[in-house]
Formats: sequence, structure tokens, C-alpha cells
Amino acid sequence: MLGAAIATNVAYIGNMLIQDLWVSLHSEGKFQHMWLSWGRSSTDGIGTFLEYSIPTAMIEAFYVCSLELFVLIAGYGIMHSKMEKTAEKTDFSA
Repeated sequence: MLGAAIATNVAYIGNMLIQDLWVSLHSEGKFQHMWLSWGRSSTDGIGTFLEYSIPTAMIEAFYVCSLELFVLIAGYGIMHSKMEKTAEKTDFSA
């Protein structure tokens, strides 16, 4: 699953770069002030972004983990009840 996520992100980044290049070369001056490079101003507001993004990522991670835990608990309950029924049917007194 990790390979699919990495491939998707690489495809998205590649598409973004191609679109930025296309717009900057074929816009005929319509987007002269378009942002094309990384600068110090691109990190403005990173603190606010991290303030919201880290707790949100943790919430999502806990959500996925809780679903996995519920599946394991449900599977254990089903397995345990089947084992009890099998033990009741089996007679080892002979």
C-alpha cells in the first residue's frame, strides 16, 4: 500500500510541475507575477498550519487504528463464540 501512496504523490507533484511550466511558458504575459520559486515568504504561516495539521493527522491516525481494533475485537468475539459451541458439542468422556 505504501508504494501506491508514493506513486500517487509523485504523479501529483509531476502534474503540478508540468502545469506550472505550461502556464508560465504559454500564458503570453497573463501570469507574469506567478510564483515559480521557493522563497522565505513561502514559509510564512507555517506555525499556524502545523498547529492545525498535526492534531488533525493524529485524529485521523487514531480513527484508523480504532477501526482496526474494532475489527480485531469483533473477530475475537466471533471466534470465541464458535469455539464455545464446538466445545459444547464435543464429548470427551468416552
